[in-house]
Amino acid sequence: MESPYYNDPTLPSDKYRNTTLHTIHVDGYGEQHSSTNSKYMKVQKNMYTEFNTYGLLWTENEYVFYINGYESWRTSFGVSQTINSLGQAKSQTTQVQQCPQTLS
Repeated sequence: MESPYYNDPTLPSDKYRNTTLHTIHVDGYGEQHSSTNSKYMKVQKNMYTEFNTYGLLWTENEYVFYINGYESWRTSFGVSQTINSLGQAKSQTTQVQQCPQTLS
């Protein structure tokens, strides 16, 4: 999974400045690789001068992404059912709001 900030100089800076997207990659980067991603999202805080908080809720059925306490994307694509070296995290319930701005 990745959530890079977007800074492509070939795209219009007024539209894509201070945006990010989330991407899920599965099955490595060889012939079996596949991926999906969210739409571009404007981040409320300045990504270049302020800290932003990124979160992920990983359940047996889906991934739910958060930016600064707002739910920004959810997907069931490629959900891993394997327990990794992090073990199982305790479940927490948090009230969140939808990310306010999504770009197509």
